[in-house]
Amino acid sequence: MKTRKLLSALLTLALIAALITPLAVAATPTLTFLTEAVYDGVSGEFIDGLAWVQKDRHYAFINESGKIAIDWFDPAELFLSAGYPDDEGPSNLEVHSFREGYASISGGWATGNVVFIGKDGSIAATFGIFEDARNYCLSNSDLHEGYLTIWQPSDDFGGNNLCDFSGNDEKHPVLGSAYDGEWGMNIYYTQFHEGKCIICEDDYCEDDYEERYYYIDRDGKKISEYFEDAVHFYDGRAMAKKDGLWGVIDESCKFIVQPQFDSFWIDNQDYEYVVFSEGIAWVQKGGKWGAIDKTGKTVVPFGYYEPGMTFSDGMAVIMDGGKAGYVNASGELVIPAIYDDANYFYNGVALVAQGGTYKLIDKSGKQVSSETWQFEYTRVDHSSRDMVFYQRDGKWGIAKMTGAASATTPAAPALTAAPTAAKVLVNGASKSFDAYNIKDNNYFKLRDLAYVLSGTEKQFEVGYDESTKAITLTTGKAYTPVGGEMAPKGAGGKTPSPTASKIYLDGEEVSFTAYNIEGNNYFKLRDVATALDFYVGWDGGTGTITVDTGEGYTA
Repeated sequence: MKTRKLLSALLTLALIAALITPLAVAATPTLTFLTEAVYDGVSGEFIDGLAWVQKDRHYAFINESGKIAIDWFDPAELFLSAGYPDDEGPSNLEVHSFREGYASISGGWATGNVVFIGKDGSIAATFGIFEDARNYCLSNSDLHEGYLTIWQPSDDFGGNNLCDFSGNDEKHPVLGSAYDGEWGMNIYYTQFHEGKCIICEDDYCEDDYEERYYYIDRDGKKISEYFEDAVHFYDGRAMAKKDGLWGVIDESCKFIVQPQFDSFWIDNQDYEYVVFSEGIAWVQKGGKWGAIDKTGKTVVPFGYYEPGMTFSDGMAVIMDGGKAGYVNASGELVIPAIYDDANYFYNGVALVAQGGTYKLIDKSGKQVSSETWQFEYTRVDHSSRDMVFYQRDGKWGIAKMTGAASATTPAAPALTAAPTAAKVLVNGASKSFDAYNIKDNNYFKLRDLAYVLSGTEKQFEVGYDESTKAITLTTGKAYTPVGGEMAPKGAGGKTPSPTASKIYLDGEEVSFTAYNIEGNNYFKLRDVATALDFYVGWDGGTGTITVDTGEGYTA
């Protein structure tokens, strides 16, 4: 009987234990070494999950576990196997990181010869100026949103252009023209970032050398005014220069922070052009550095510190007297500038050094473990902030920050569509649309616009092709109402979802930014105005959107 009671008690305790969720024990943050310091060179970044490493003249790609993903190869031998001239010595070759599924090995700007490999290590494509049928070479061997930057010679000089990349050695169609036919004028395409590409035009004909910049969309249409200089978009913002000063432009390529800055800070300038990171940018004004948010509001006061890195995990490296410290997103100096080396915060910890001794600290500056490490130098890249490339005895190795708490960076807020509060005037008459404002841009129903513009110079018909599942727009034709046009304005905030409606304008496919809200599709007003060429204006003083079909669209 006693044995049976004891067994029953033990069984009860076991069931209770099984129902109790064990308490999670947080691991102590540390560096986990993926490789020893045995490499002559490293890429310093993990892109597409891979990084290159170098020993003497041989290269390999390793994954984020430190394992060889693409075996050791000699770039010179790879060039020869691709059919390139044998005078491309190993000292001329550059191995690049993977971008959009491919890595390039280039022979330098002087030759323009480039080999692309896929993630299996095999040759995917080749480019070279020696291929007479193309008569161009690559001037930037990184893929950007599916395009490569090439150099097209002309009788005078030439310019950069773009071509697509299909992953094989077939003909790659060239977009646009790199030379406008006038002596001395050259046009340089850069790369696409967030669907926009900077075009630079220079003119050697004038007594004073002149250069101007503007943006185009993926259809090749000019979508901005001319600037004195400009940089690529990142996180919906870009810097543009006018009258000698830099300002901030949004996705419409309009200034939302007027030009007033002498300079600004960029991270990862080789590829991403990170100016605004976590919504904050370092800028210089009157010779003093400070930080602003996307609206231009000062976050870090001007004149106290110099930037060392952009914001990451709510913290940014600042420099003061040659030493590094950290400020938070409220502009408060939370960790004094006492370190000789400092890196990005990631999941609440950062790797810092005093002398050659490195340690991990938390956001209060407290050391999170008793471990320290001796390195000569470290690099933590913006694109892979938990991966540490370290140097010891002149050789490179790779480690990873592990055991940190869950990421403390707050999740991005859900996208919200608010009913457009602005008054809308169409050819001087007030109209009430069921329209929404999403990320500072106004979105309208196509049929509402067609209904209101019917009978004007910019009237258009809206149809639907069932066979192609596409919306068709026909210019110059009166609109045929189907019922439901100009429904009352919606109330309250909505949650929009991106939609990819296929649209044909007079038989040619066009691209509009669009969102679906409660079963209806809303299209970006400026996209529609650009395609149909009617004027859209904004009066901030009266909060009025103006549509004028008697004028053409101006960016």
